[in-house]
Amino acid sequence: MRERGWLKQQMQNAADMVQSLPPWMRGGERTSLPVKQVIAVRNDLNMRKGKFGGQVAHASSAFLEEIIWAAKEITPAMQAWRETGRTKIVLQVDSEEHLMAIFQQAQTAGLETHLIQDAGKTEFGKPTYTCVAIGPNEVEKIDAITKTLKLW
Repeated sequence: MRERGWLKQQMQNAADMVQSLPPWMRGGERTSLPVKQVIAVRNDLNMRKGKFGGQVAHASSAFLEEIIWAAKEITPAMQAWRETGRTKIVLQVDSEEHLMAIFQQAQTAGLETHLIQDAGKTEFGKPTYTCVAIGPNEVEKIDAITKTLKLW
């Protein structure tokens, strides 16, 4: 009998601990909000596969760093993205000018954006803008800016 009481107390302690977490850590309410993240990558740089993958990873994770280090609020779209598989679409842009135009359009639309600049130590020889992450945000808001870009 005593073991049952102990187990019940442990389960209650765990439930209390979960309730003390912020909503985004508890899982919050599930949502069906269609969301994604797009990473637009320059195709004129002819990056090696490893460099390409590293730049896309930097772009995709940049918003998480901002949340952690700047204590930025997690939006419903970010929460939905986390809950629904973290959809990422990698698209092509033709030049630095094209990259910057997409970046500016996304910023003007109020979307989450993270422009990535490689330090230039291994492949480019100088600091070089390689890609931009847009989102996570609602699909229709991102598509309004990126719908004409080609898939990688």
